[in-house]
Amino acid sequence: MSEKQINWCNCGRQYQEYWRIKENVYGLNFDPTAWAFEYRTITCHEEGRVLYITGQCSRCDGFMRSGVPVPTDMKGGDLLAYVYHEMEHYRPYDKYDEEFGIYYTFRRQRCQWYQQQDDLTPEERGKQFLRLFRAEDQAVVKDWLARNPRVEPYAKPRRDRKSTLFQHILETARAAGAITEAEAILDDIYPSECAPAVPEEDTHLTDYRFNLVPDIKISGHRIDLNLCLEGSFDNSFNRKTMIGTLTTLRVDQEACDLMKALGDTLAYYCCKYVNEEIHRYTPRRELEREADQK
Repeated sequence: MSEKQINWCNCGRQYQEYWRIKENVYGLNFDPTAWAFEYRTITCHEEGRVLYITGQCSRCDGFMRSGVPVPTDMKGGDLLAYVYHEMEHYRPYDKYDEEFGIYYTFRRQRCQWYQQQDDLTPEERGKQFLRLFRAEDQAVVKDWLARNPRVEPYAKPRRDRKSTLFQHILETARAAGAITEAEAILDDIYPSECAPAVPEEDTHLTDYRFNLVPDIKISGHRIDLNLCLEGSFDNSFNRKTMIGTLTTLRVDQEACDLMKALGDTLAYYCCKYVNEEIHRYTPRRELEREADQK
């Protein structure tokens, strides 16, 4: 599709020559959805190459894109390394809080997309990176990826968020067949793929000194099982936070017993999972000391 055929966002178009106004329009309305790399060659120097984040305007649904130019004097491996680095770090219009892994933003959808990008595994990012290039260039890109494997710094591991811990616990318990009976009576699970966590509240977990405490709330028409972390789970002063809720609309003795047993089972699998992934949950200062001793 040519640029003339694209349904571009027209919000603030009359102010295109005024960068600050255009930047405000994007900051308030840009919802990113994908990456695109505009180039002709990766083997020679070239002007005009741009790595774009593409998306749409939340006001008019028009096409928007925000790009970072690639230096003209790059080619081959240097070019690929530069583009890969920018995919890892280019997050326009919002301020990033590295400690908690969240973005301060006007657009919740943009915050969620940025966090999804930050949480990609090296394998997932490699596949995404490969899709930026035309078919005839992908063999060269695959070779570069194989020769330059991405290794996480020891003191900066990829952290779990509250929502990812919750999902890992459920998946592990489900795979073990430990929650089959209780799952049969559930009517809602939050967060989930259909109802994701609020991104600005879905912070990184950077400490292992916590317990998962099931908290059952019974009302006249439902039972909620809230899974709470109590203790030290990040660098804030908070000592309690909720990571997920499981709900049944049954309110009877059997349902109460099943939900209580479900809470105890998930607390066990939380402890098991965190112990297995203890490096992800170790505070940075401890990791830095361990790294210095190696």
